[in-house]
Amino acid sequence: MYVFYSGHGNSAWAGLMVYEWVAELSTIAHERLSMVIEACFSGDLVDDLSVLPNAVIVASTRPGVNGPTSSHSSAFGRDFIDEAMKQGLADAPFNWQGIPIGNGDGQVSLQEASRWT
Repeated sequence: MYVFYSGHGNSAWAGLMVYEWVAELSTIAHERLSMVIEACFSGDLVDDLSVLPNAVIVASTRPGVNGPTSSHSSAFGRDFIDEAMKQGLADAPFNWQGIPIGNGDGQVSLQEASRWT
């Protein structure tokens, strides 16, 4: 299962949102869960969401950090979603700095995507 959230976030309501997401996602059968959260303070959610079985959580910010939320205006949306994932650039053998990131098999794995960032 793949979940993408892009919207507003703040540290005050993060706990309630996590509780609701965990409750809802726990009722849906899934072999694996990949969740991308593009919201302010999304890094605050990672530890709490990690209680979900077979889950990989990608956040657009570190814990305690505010950040942009529009995929059309943020570096996260433009670079990660558009370039790394849609264009498959995270699967390339090397990134723009010459650092090894991908294996060139035509599919972007979560490991490759994390190396892109």
